[in-house]
Amino acid sequence: MQPRVSLHAPPVLRATAGGREASMSNIIFWTALVVVPILVGTAYAYLRHFHHEDDF
Repeated sequence: MQPRVSLHAPPVLRATAGGREASMSNIIFWTALVVVPILVGTAYAYLRHFHHEDDF
């Protein structure tokens, strides 16, 4: 009987190792991780500008 030890790599390492492991949801997740903070920061700066009526 063999021990139940899993030696699977994390999804990020599997995706860069080649093959068909990079799923669409993984790509969407990393894209959202980059895009969402940019959109939030842009909206925050716009609303501050709109509220305070000052120049950038």
